[in-house]
Amino acid sequence: EKIVPVGQYIRHYKEEELSMDFYGLGPKGMRAFIPSLTMNQHITKLSLVSNGLGDEGTIYLSYILRDNTAIVDVDLSYNFIAIDGAREICDMFKDNITINHLKLEGNLLDDECARLFAELISSTGRLYTLNLSRNKFESASGIFLGPALAENTTMESLDLSWNSISGKGAVALVNGIQKNIFLKTLNLAHNGLAGGECGRALFQAFKENTTLIELDLSYNRLATEPATYIGRGLVKNESLQKIRLTGNPLESTGCYAILKPFTAKNIIPNKLELIDLTEILVNRDFHEVYVQVTNRYPELHVLIGLRAPPRLLRDEHRLLPSPMER
Repeated sequence: EKIVPVGQYIRHYKEEELSMDFYGLGPKGMRAFIPSLTMNQHITKLSLVSNGLGDEGTIYLSYILRDNTAIVDVDLSYNFIAIDGAREICDMFKDNITINHLKLEGNLLDDECARLFAELISSTGRLYTLNLSRNKFESASGIFLGPALAENTTMESLDLSWNSISGKGAVALVNGIQKNIFLKTLNLAHNGLAGGECGRALFQAFKENTTLIELDLSYNRLATEPATYIGRGLVKNESLQKIRLTGNPLESTGCYAILKPFTAKNIIPNKLELIDLTEILVNRDFHEVYVQVTNRYPELHVLIGLRAPPRLLRDEHRLLPSPMER
């Protein structure tokens, strides 16, 4: 089997950023990089998106990252990484002292992998951003990751979107947010943070967390009951600037419940700049409270409405009218 040519590496090995995305390196190609990349002190950002590394190739990469002291940013998205690769990555951080940013979007990471990353999150003092979106995390993953978030003292950005964290796992995850004092950006879109228990946990998190700036809860099956807790929590929060609730089945009643607390007379203006309620059908009753809130807080942007359909850019792409329309 031939090894993929590395002309891209030869051209850019002295630059700060090396992108080898979609080169099909595979395990053998990654193994060939071990001598050169280990000693390379120029590259600080390494991107290996969609190279079919699998667990074997990830293990070879870990040999490099254990000894390399220059790379701070690694992107291993879409590489079929599962439990063995996850174990090697997490173990690698015992030796690596430089990596601050890690992206593992679109791999095969499951609940057992989440247990490993929970240990990493709670123990490492160097990881600032972590992207674990589009993996196979379910409820158990939230149970592992929630307490780890509560203990973490460095991470500023976490992306867990497009997983299947729900039920008790979702509640545990939100409880971790409540106790975390460093996280600034959290993406939980396309999970299952639904139900009253999760709503109550969100209320406590909003009330006690003082560092979170941006939160994405889009497409989480959030309905009217948790919306009531979200609204009550938002007016008590002191740090949040943006919250996205796009595409949840809130309907007018839920959207109304989110904005209504902002109409109370004793509410002290907080830092909230954006409430995204797009892709949710609302009626006139909601529009009244919407006008009231936006007039009272002109700096607060409340987004509502449905996205426009795709626009045809060229005339020749338009469908010809039927004979009946001519």
